Amino acid sequence: MHVRWAALAALFLTAVPAAADPAPLTNVRYINESASPLLRSNGREVYAFWAGQGDALLAARVSDAVPRAGHAVSPAPDDELGFDVAWTGTHFLSVRESSEMLWGRFLDAAARPVGEEFAIGEGHHPAIAASPAGIVVAHLHGEDNRARDYLLAPDGRLRRTLPPRLIGDGVAAVAAGESTFALISATSGGHFAGVILMDADGDRIATRSLARQTTALALATDGTRYLIVRTDTTETGPLLAELLDGDGNLGPTLLLDGDRVGKGQAFVSWNGNGWTVAYNRNTHPSVVYVDAAGRQVLGREESAHSGSVTSAVAGMVSWDADVAMASRLPFAANEPVAVARTASEQRLLAATASQAATLVLWADGQTLRAGLRTHDGQWSERELSSRAFANVAAASDGREFVVLAEPYFAGAVQLFRLDPQGNPMGEPVTLASAQGLLGVAWDGTQYALFYGYNVRFLHPRWGLDPRIVRIGGFPVNNNLAVATNGSSFVVAGEQLSCAGGTGQCRPIAIHRHILRADLGPAGAPAPVSGPDFELAGAIVNGNYVVVQRPYPSEPATAAAMPGGSYAVAFGGRVEIRDSAGVLTSVVPTDPTNRDRPRLVRLGDRLLWLGTTRDTRAPYYGANRVVMQFLDPVPPAAAPAIGVTRAGGQATVAWSVPTGSVHGYRIEWRADNAAWTEVEEWFPVGTLQATIPIPEDAARIAVRVRAINDGGASAYSNEAVLTLARRRRTSG
Repeated sequence: MHVRWAALAALFLTAVPAAADPAPLTNVRYINESASPLLRSNGREVYAFWAGQGDALLAARVSDAVPRAGHAVSPAPDDELGFDVAWTGTHFLSVRESSEMLWGRFLDAAARPVGEEFAIGEGHHPAIAASPAGIVVAHLHGEDNRARDYLLAPDGRLRRTLPPRLIGDGVAAVAAGESTFALISATSGGHFAGVILMDADGDRIATRSLARQTTALALATDGTRYLIVRTDTTETGPLLAELLDGDGNLGPTLLLDGDRVGKGQAFVSWNGNGWTVAYNRNTHPSVVYVDAAGRQVLGREESAHSGSVTSAVAGMVSWDADVAMASRLPFAANEPVAVARTASEQRLLAATASQAATLVLWADGQTLRAGLRTHDGQWSERELSSRAFANVAAASDGREFVVLAEPYFAGAVQLFRLDPQGNPMGEPVTLASAQGLLGVAWDGTQYALFYGYNVRFLHPRWGLDPRIVRIGGFPVNNNLAVATNGSSFVVAGEQLSCAGGTGQCRPIAIHRHILRADLGPAGAPAPVSGPDFELAGAIVNGNYVVVQRPYPSEPATAAAMPGGSYAVAFGGRVEIRDSAGVLTSVVPTDPTNRDRPRLVRLGDRLLWLGTTRDTRAPYYGANRVVMQFLDPVPPAAAPAIGVTRAGGQATVAWSVPTGSVHGYRIEWRADNAAWTEVEEWFPVGTLQATIPIPEDAARIAVRVRAINDGGASAYSNEAVLTLARRRRTSG
């Protein structure tokens, strides 16, 4: 066995912890995502809460200056609408559903978690209201979705479970006054609805019936009275309002909009001297202003933008379109701002290595990105295509790179050629559809391109061979892998059997086919294993590596190593086996990896690549591409930094830490906003950078991490720059 691999096998003869966590590899990009944000005010500022595309419930202060990235306040609810947030007077309370249980968590005035989550009780689809007197958590309960309510003390302790409502299998609206609570109880079809007024102990003061065929229910309070907003007859019928006083008396019905055209929920808020009702008219967010007595419409307006209204607080309305937006009122005097900003989702697609660098390809949101990591640890990346691709395969001739990329929905395959620095060499070439089967290999002279059941050659100098060879009698329809032994190409894949109309598929066999370098067959396609095995994708001693499926949902990857040994990555670990298949060592990797891992051989080193969700800053639950060397080295020490102001920018400078360093990552935040990463790799010779200062910031904080093969160092000291606030965003 090769000396380096022998040492590695001896070191990892049993499972041992890695020297460092898998290191984030790619730049963090922040996007404004589509979501259904809830706006909530602490009396001074407005915060947006939303279920992000990652595994977290996120929050961010709404800012007119720069969209703020959301920070994680709790794990994500079971669905996008399975949470609610209320201001208690001293804290926000967030309630989410998870596996038919309701979980609460207090947040401070900046929407930062205070303490751990606590269990409230069974239920789903919560709606909550809070006052200094207590908290009501309305929810649906059980398989029949019966409406139930919990009464909590101001500190979150359960005071009592309120008596079941007589009606209600639809989501309720609830509001909390100074000493009373009100909630609307309705059937899911809107055939009947009623309003219940309760005292601070949850005892009923009054119950009043509302009209039949009532939908789009909303409720708000001025502290003593409650305004009820509803539609009559149908979801697109007239929009109406009624005022409920502190004794439980309903006032006259007020027509808000007799020609409402559009579906969706209505929302109402108290603005200090009247009521604001937000709803959709046609496809546009619209508002109606109502006097304090609930008897007169004072005005109406409609946004020029389109989207579905999701919430309203005093003076502000949110909606969801291509991205989540919010606007101060009036619409005509204020431009909407994005309110759901988060780290973009990444999905690892392919990786390969040349003599000088490793090429990594991943989906970032709806784009295809390519990154190059030189063997001395430097990193650069670029957008390769603005299209979204489902499958990608890549190979290198030792100098340049070839990439095959198949779009979603079985579009035509794109062929990219990249120079040694990862830059495109001309425009991509369009090939035929791959039908989900994609692979490429270099045999020392030419590339073999496999797409669908077609094969073509590509020569670095002469270009694409016009001949197309079709592989016949090859029953593979998933997980294609291609390798070469220098004289022949071996292509293998899984045969899936899918139940008609269910979308459920299971592997029943793995097949392989051997082609000579002249594209002539070297035998008929043949099965190599049965349904309990996973194709790992490397060829060792002339044979494909297949592994038994201990984890059916966790795909495997293999890489050949010197001396006939090989490594297989799956299930949060890498197994190293000798040429006889005997296990010699196990190296732990990230157990939360979401995509097929990649193993890249770099001389006598092996690099593991995968993706993971990280709820910490600066990722906040988004899927990230990470790397881990199997012969770990210690991370560098943390740098020491300082920050100064230069006009509208903050200049951060840092010292070189002890230990090996390949580069640096910088994070910053304004005031109490989320830490966000600068979308740039700072190479080892760089010791200074500048960061734009948002107009409304009173304080800028910066921190730096050093990066090497062992991962990221600890954070530096937090350098703070205090500013004179030029403009403050108020709620």
